[in-house]
Amino acid sequence: MCRKKIILGFFIVILTLAVIITSVSFSFNVSQVSGSFVSKTSLQAPDRDSADIAVVTANIEAAAIQGSLAEDVEKSLRSATKDIYKANMASIAAAKTSKAPARTALLSSPVNFSSLEAQILSLINSTRASHGMGGLSPNQMLTDLARMRSSDMVSRNYFSHHSPDGRNIKHLFADYGITYSNFGENLGNASPASYGSPGAFLNAWMNSPSHRANMLKSNYSLIGVGVTDGGGRRVVTVLFIR
Repeated sequence: MCRKKIILGFFIVILTLAVIITSVSFSFNVSQVSGSFVSKTSLQAPDRDSADIAVVTANIEAAAIQGSLAEDVEKSLRSATKDIYKANMASIAAAKTSKAPARTALLSSPVNFSSLEAQILSLINSTRASHGMGGLSPNQMLTDLARMRSSDMVSRNYFSHHSPDGRNIKHLFADYGITYSNFGENLGNASPASYGSPGAFLNAWMNSPSHRANMLKSNYSLIGVGVTDGGGRRVVTVLFIR
């Protein structure tokens, strides 16, 4: 009987040790799995940063146009829709019967820029300087027209060089009697407005051949910058002229 008790006790000790070893092994494996999970999730931050950069890029739109007195106006009219074509022709006919505005040659002038407008001008002129070019001089009338363009896009909820009724910057120049040999227009649209920092717009323009060409064109001399926020977005118009 004593011998049986000894054997039974020995068996219980062995069984207890087996349970303890199994428990320790399971805990170690759980710890490894948990540690692996933490490591993988901690690597997600750079991925989120990349996604944010992509969103900023996707939410900055840009559009550029260049022109001169030698442009074929009829070509642009033919490319418009039928209704816009008729509206433009009616405007042309009305202009012929009315007194033309006095011709205005623009000069450099002091400008009441907002902080954002001043920063955009500074970045454009710094970029020109880094490419060995002279800076552009600000002009108040060009700035007023640029603000008018941006405000119109915000209030009528569009983003284009042509307004819903088919008018573009050349029509405004004609309305105010502004003379020019060459002109250019860069547009920028950011949604939400907080994405539209001066640097973000500059980068978007510099990565577009047409916008880059406008900012680095040698025969422009004057510039106007207009920024308008509204409807959860920021619209920028930059006018170049000579």
